[in-house]
Amino acid sequence: MFQKGISEYEEMGSSQRLKLLNFLCDETLSTTVLRDCLANPESVERKKEAKEKLNAAKANEQKLYQKLEDEFSKAQAENNGVELAIKQRLAIVSQMEAESELVFAGMQNATSPVELDDNGLTLWKLKSYNKEPNILLQDLGSWSDVCPHERWFAFSPEQKPQVEKYIACKKKERLIKNWKGNTALES
Repeated sequence: MFQKGISEYEEMGSSQRLKLLNFLCDETLSTTVLRDCLANPESVERKKEAKEKLNAAKANEQKLYQKLEDEFSKAQAENNGVELAIKQRLAIVSQMEAESELVFAGMQNATSPVELDDNGLTLWKLKSYNKEPNILLQDLGSWSDVCPHERWFAFSPEQKPQVEKYIACKKKERLIKNWKGNTALES
């Protein structure tokens, strides 16, 4: 089918590519190796456990956001209804940072990325066979690309602290931005 190599695939139209993908999926699913893997009780149990952990982490995240709102409301009430200063807001956010790390750690698995970027960059934290977390960068190109060209990069162990610091900073920025957006809507 592909005597010319990859260039023949690139010349295919979208409907031909879709038919090829459908064919490959059908052929793959008909193999006993994949069927056995999908039907493996261990695999089913791991998926179930992962789903339960994800649901629990999402519930904890909702509780955390509610607690954050309650803390801000309580602090504002103690301040006689006057808006809190930025230092007071940051103190409350940093006080709850330890709790948020636990919640986000529960959500960090292969089902959702650690960090999304507007430039088509996604960070993933995956556990390997030796239980050592690996951080990967997925580059999808810009969101305006018609056909994004996906690339993957792995960070070295020396780069890991810098990447984790970046992730924590982005999470804190997003939390503060969400809080500012919510207070602006309430005004």
